[in-house]
Amino acid sequence: MFLLLFVVMNSESTFAERGGSNPTVTVVPTITHATCFNPNGTVGYEVVVSSHWENGASMNSLSLSDDGNPPQVVYDHGGPTLTGTIVSLPVGVYTFSGSVTVLNSNGMWVSVPFSATIWVGIETVWNVLEDMIPSPNSYSAKRNITTQTYGVAYSKNVTSQSEFWMELKATYGSSTNSHLYWVVGETSSSTVFSPSGAFQYVEFYKTSSGSGILLRQNNYGTYETTIISTNSDDKVRVVRDQYGEIKIQLNDNVTSIYTFDMLSSDPMNIGVFSVNQDDGCLNVVSSFDCWGEVYAKMERKLRGVKYQ
Repeated sequence: MFLLLFVVMNSESTFAERGGSNPTVTVVPTITHATCFNPNGTVGYEVVVSSHWENGASMNSLSLSDDGNPPQVVYDHGGPTLTGTIVSLPVGVYTFSGSVTVLNSNGMWVSVPFSATIWVGIETVWNVLEDMIPSPNSYSAKRNITTQTYGVAYSKNVTSQSEFWMELKATYGSSTNSHLYWVVGETSSSTVFSPSGAFQYVEFYKTSSGSGILLRQNNYGTYETTIISTNSDDKVRVVRDQYGEIKIQLNDNVTSIYTFDMLSSDPMNIGVFSVNQDDGCLNVVSSFDCWGEVYAKMERKLRGVKYQ
């Protein structure tokens, strides 16, 4: 399953003194994420020049670097073509950088730089689905019936490590009162969640009175709510760094828009609670491994030992 990400960078020519305006260069990655059975992902890419200025465009250079300190180049593009495929990429955060030679509006050949960041993650495997089904793919979930208060989905993917990231978008049904709660913590029960309880969460909502995305966090015993976006269709990424700081990023921006007040080193998985029919989460990926059951079954089958 492919996740298509569009990252547009407005670039300035390295020969701006010659005059003329330059086209926009867009990196369009197509990411096949890793899974619990395949630890590596694949990234196809196309570098696109804005319409009417693409004739004769050719790649000067393109490289992909990891997020190490310092960053290390893991892939170099060869030749003038504007497309390519990168295979066997481990889970991580990577940055494309390079330049394309194009004609500007004055007919001058100029070199236009570009850059874009991508996240290669692990597709979520659901440990529990109640009043939810995996839709439109195996690493999404949508409420299909309403036999209990909330539709519930939580993952086998879990982390106890200090650093991680996880991301998803909400999807909405036809209700005028749609809500999706994404718990920032560890979900192990479908019966204890309450929006007013002792939970930190991201809330996606689309209602007759307004829409957007809220963050509810624990500030030393007091739960506070903050609006993090007025666009309910934004993708949200939760990141925990090596120091235990939890941060919020939107879409494909690397700049954090919010930082939690309290540090955390607690285990986490991915748990979502949906209110109405067809509300759900879309393309849920993370840096989390899958625990015990999935790996144990795979290992025993590979060894030829009967699994019971």
